[in-house]
Amino acid sequence: MRRWFTVFTSNIQYLNFEGTSSLSSNLTSHQKYLSIKQWSKSDGVVTLASDNGKGIIDVKYDKAVDPVQFTILGFNYDLFTIDYNCENIDSERRKEILYVRSRTRAFSSESAAEVEKILEDNGLGDIEKTYVIQDAGTCLF
Repeated sequence: MRRWFTVFTSNIQYLNFEGTSSLSSNLTSHQKYLSIKQWSKSDGVVTLASDNGKGIIDVKYDKAVDPVQFTILGFNYDLFTIDYNCENIDSERRKEILYVRSRTRAFSSESAAEVEKILEDNGLGDIEKTYVIQDAGTCLF
């Protein structure tokens, strides 16, 4: 199984993945709710929503009834994946989640440009990003 490394995420979420099989991963998520800037922590499991090529994954948090679906905005098996979810909580709160992962710890200039174009094409060009510093010692297990 080939690894994915998180290159950047939106500034409102931090994710930790632990692969359990080729079809699923355990997940710990820390998220900030927009407007009120309140943080929450959740544990869950990530699986493919379907195998029909529609580009959707399910994230099922332990205390949730239903999974959260992420749309895969861009995917290149050898280079990157861009996963996005936006949920209106109520009239004052919205939760927006973006994570971009790569097969390497950093993008090439070409991959970075392609990812930025995909984000711009989806109205996310100005989203604030938090870049991840990968520790080779903990990534190569």
